[in-house]
Amino acid sequence: MRITILAVAVIALAACGKKSNEKSENKSDKTSVETKTPDKPTKKPAEDAFTNTLAFPAPIAKLAIGMTEADAKAAVPDLQPEKFVEAPDYEGLETFVRITDGRVAQVSAAIKKQPCDAVQAWLTKKWGAPLELTNSSGKKLAHYDSATAGLRAMVEERGGGSCQLNYARVATTEQLLGTDPKLFGFEKTALIGMTQEDLMKTYADAMPKPRADDPNSITISLPALTTSEYANHADVRLKDGKVTGYTLSIVSGGDAATDAAIAARLEAMFGKGKKASLYTDYPGPPKVKAELREKDSASFPHTIWVGDYKK
Repeated sequence: MRITILAVAVIALAACGKKSNEKSENKSDKTSVETKTPDKPTKKPAEDAFTNTLAFPAPIAKLAIGMTEADAKAAVPDLQPEKFVEAPDYEGLETFVRITDGRVAQVSAAIKKQPCDAVQAWLTKKWGAPLELTNSSGKKLAHYDSATAGLRAMVEERGGGSCQLNYARVATTEQLLGTDPKLFGFEKTALIGMTQEDLMKTYADAMPKPRADDPNSITISLPALTTSEYANHADVRLKDGKVTGYTLSIVSGGDAATDAAIAARLEAMFGKGKKASLYTDYPGPPKVKAELREKDSASFPHTIWVGDYKK
């Protein structure tokens, strides 16, 4: 009887030892197989990509509208034009850059899963209150403008509870028209008399482009006024390889003070105007003809013909 009890005890102890060893081995095996997954780096909020001065967001902050493609790729080595690119360091931020004719022509930023009301709330803290405009279709628009930076950020609903900022160049009336008695503010040097080669080089960042149906007419882009949603432009006339005149198209957005400033600037540069029907003639030099909008300048441009502008 005593021998039987002892044998049972020995067997029980052996079984316990075996289970203990199995648990130890299993734990050891599990520890050796499992590897700790490193924590993913935490992304910063999208709003942190925007400084307190109106500019492009951090991933593309070194770009500028009108910059050459080569300079753009040097400034942003991982630039991927023509597509929305996710910013690796900022939550929900995507950037978009369009290259046209070898230059940066369009820049946008999308903030995913944030409605425009929320985006405007934190942008307003950084950039001040936006300019509220109503376009020709009656749609309310919110623009953040910086005359110092020459830049505008337009807020647009993107769908899916997201918001998008579309950037463009902007200028005050004085910046565009200038104060020099002989030159408009946008003129880097006098347009009339320039050779085509000099025109293309001097105004390269304004993306000069010959018209397909009239190669001796070259369009240069001009910034929108802070009072309007529409960009402006000049059509430059070439004869025998030189600029003889140009046609300005300027939209005031229906702002009465801007309309008055345009008329006053023309008289300061080209002499007292004489109105006949729809047009006002200025003696110059050079001679100037203008169609100044009085009631519909919100949507239609003031047109100003300077010098020998005809084909």
